Amino acid sequence: MVKKWFIILNPNSGKFNAEERIDHLKKLLSKNDLSFELAVTQYKKHDFELTQAALKKGYRNFICIGGDGTLHYMVNAIMKQKEIPTKEIKIGVIPVGTGNDWVKTYNIPKNFKKAINIIKNGKTIVQDIGKINVENSNDIFYFNNVAGVGFDGLVVKNHHKFKKLGSLSYLFSTLFSYKQYQNNQVEISFNKKQFTTNLFILAAGIAKFSGGGMQLTDYKEHCNGYFDISLIKEIGFKTILKSIPKVFKGNISNIKEFNFYRTQKLSVKSLSYLPLIQADGELLGEGNCSIEVVPEAIRFVIG
Repeated sequence: MVKKWFIILNPNSGKFNAEERIDHLKKLLSKNDLSFELAVTQYKKHDFELTQAALKKGYRNFICIGGDGTLHYMVNAIMKQKEIPTKEIKIGVIPVGTGNDWVKTYNIPKNFKKAINIIKNGKTIVQDIGKINVENSNDIFYFNNVAGVGFDGLVVKNHHKFKKLGSLSYLFSTLFSYKQYQNNQVEISFNKKQFTTNLFILAAGIAKFSGGGMQLTDYKEHCNGYFDISLIKEIGFKTILKSIPKVFKGNISNIKEFNFYRTQKLSVKSLSYLPLIQADGELLGEGNCSIEVVPEAIRFVIG
């Protein structure tokens, strides 16, 4: 087993200027006595390949320098390999992305020195991970933050149009996507219940924040073996506008259009058209799906 850290840096995350800041990061890491090997991603999903290659070399300690997408692909690489118990693998994060939503739950700052200090201090938590099976897909997907079915997927699909707006990009994509979206009649099953309803959003959360700081689930606690579920059947545009401050402040429990549940497993089957699915801000595609919790899966370094 290699004891030093394997670092994956995504130079395209957020407004990261690789040429100016990689040397600065290396100096900070060395100054904090963190022994490491650094790899820079060259193309989409390269972070997935780099993680699996590092695992085969014997690395068990990883640092993600990127956004929610980079962390998402690293988590998927860890969960999809079969040789090493995932609980033996540790990930620290230095956030440089657009949304940086996962780190908000654990108070990991964007300041390089402070984020590196958290990694050096070594406080960890073993977090649950979500697993998504999409019907007619040959792949299985994992997520460490929040997954969404329906309108949430359309927001992610349109997100690239507003990425220059930084943390506000998801908000503008939400407003833009509303006129495009058509409610979808679906059959939802969880907690031994099955019902048919119109679907606007179904969000399944392990951590607290998504969409650039929005709080779409009635989050209670992490690592309890359950998802926090929010189901929105229908909602008007005026209600969305009025609800935005509550969504960002986490005061969504009194919005009547939100329905809250907790479950370990659920399935969504469309009765009209196949819904879009996203996880951690990455578009997975469209289709009927099942989502379940993998309890205590990966160890993360937290603040």
